[in-house]
Amino acid sequence: MNQKLALLSFAVLTAASAAPTVTVAPFVQAEATYTDSGLKDSTSVYGFGLDGYEAGIGLTLGAFVNQRHEVSIGTGLTEWTGTPVVTPGFVRVDSKIEQIPVLLNYRYHLPLDVKERYTIFIGPSVGYIREKITITDHQLGGLPPALVGSDSQTDWKFAYGATVGINAKLGAHWTTGASAQVLTVESSDFTTFGGAGPYGHFDRATRPSFALSLGYNW
Repeated sequence: MNQKLALLSFAVLTAASAAPTVTVAPFVQAEATYTDSGLKDSTSVYGFGLDGYEAGIGLTLGAFVNQRHEVSIGTGLTEWTGTPVVTPGFVRVDSKIEQIPVLLNYRYHLPLDVKERYTIFIGPSVGYIREKITITDHQLGGLPPALVGSDSQTDWKFAYGATVGINAKLGAHWTTGASAQVLTVESSDFTTFGGAGPYGHFDRATRPSFALSLGYNW
């Protein structure tokens, strides 16, 4: 019996010593982003323009597994302000879109030099974008009082895509980098003032984004 236990213990220890070592290194990363909302408004009665690139901020939390594999979750905030639509003597309509992505990322890092000071990375992203639209109607003489003021609606839109970029080490813990991301974002519909009338339909669209980052690795 003792011999069997000894042999079993030896086998377990041998298997454990032969198993590859897994290293996990957490990190946090702040980003300055430049993003196109990807909104294509095909039916809006106001014809506003909320597409185009705007500056925003981002934050990513994650970990490197065996240095090459990154698993992380990222978020951020970007806002777009539309061109006011004015009907003289009647109403002025202002519009604003706010997007907050919540994305799960996987990225594979490949070193470009022997000391691994520079790495390129690529990988998929999937998650949702919290999209909030705010419409403000200003009375110019002809609008019913019940329709004066602001109304906002929020929608969670499914999104998926990929990210590619490059990182550079600034020391033992700090890194900086640049990346490009392209997401496909599902469509959505919005109404105004508690459903009083249709506002617009946003088609399924592509959302490109560029980022400069500064990260700290443990």
